[in-house]
Amino acid sequence: MNFSKTFSASFLILSLWPGCVGLPTQNNKSPVSEGLNSIVVTTVAPIPQEIENVTQAQALAREAAIGLGQREILNYILQKKTKSEKLLSVAEVPSLQLQDEIRGLVQGAIVKKTHWTNDECRVTLEIDKRHLKDILKKN
Repeated sequence: MNFSKTFSASFLILSLWPGCVGLPTQNNKSPVSEGLNSIVVTTVAPIPQEIENVTQAQALAREAAIGLGQREILNYILQKKTKSEKLLSVAEVPSLQLQDEIRGLVQGAIVKKTHWTNDECRVTLEIDKRHLKDILKKN
């Protein structure tokens, strides 16, 4: 399976879905926060009202929020500098292996919390920074 094509297609769909948002921090920067051992993001997606089955509507909203969170984490990670002082977004261009490692890391984000209201689904994702540090050191 080609991660790049699958990943890109899911983000294209999410970018066209109205109402999907990352939750910015108080200073209106990225909704991604970085702790000592992890990178965390909380995102929100609307529950589609046109779907009558509540469980199915919630599942769609959850998947959309997860995909949006993965996109936010990917954007955040690609701005990190590698050992050679290049941005990861530049370093990954010639290397399909590096692209797959990065996408694999992002797709492996763990859902820590899911919360539904009548209108939306809020998801918190987390990735382990140790894996990111390994990727940055290698490049």
